[in-house]
Amino acid sequence: MKNFKTIPFGFTLTELMAVVVILAILLSMAAGSYKRAVEQSKFNDGLIQATTVMESVERYHAENVNKSGSRQPHPRFLDMPPETALGDNISYEQDSNGIYFIKSAYFKTYIYDGYVDAKREGSAGYTVRVYSSTFGNNMHRGSSCVYRNNEGKNLCVAVGYTGCDTNTSVCDKP
Repeated sequence: MKNFKTIPFGFTLTELMAVVVILAILLSMAAGSYKRAVEQSKFNDGLIQATTVMESVERYHAENVNKSGSRQPHPRFLDMPPETALGDNISYEQDSNGIYFIKSAYFKTYIYDGYVDAKREGSAGYTVRVYSSTFGNNMHRGSSCVYRNNEGKNLCVAVGYTGCDTNTSVCDKP
């Protein structure tokens, strides 16, 4: 009778568990990076939305310079670009204080005297603020990031708004 040696094949339970643990660690790191990249993309959408609305408000004020009225025109009176610039599903709504805003998929955009705020919906905790260069009390060209929590502040810093003031919760670009 021949003596057959058993050749081990397959993996032990310990080796399989080690592979599962390593894959879990790699997936958790990738998921965090993916979530941050998606939120940075949404931040850029908010910046585009706020800038587009501010440009429309500046055109409104230039065309209606001799007319008296509110410094905060109703969004329906603005010469807005095609809806694709702000997204396909925008609507004009009113909040509980009677202030009108433009609602898109991720932001509520409010028009104030001299600036426009695109407030991020959900738990992200930030607002993209774009200032006017032609009217209002804050006449300078630029934008800032207003945060409501640490997650919002971290995102503001991640997209380049590093000059953060903890008293006002505002981050500006250097």
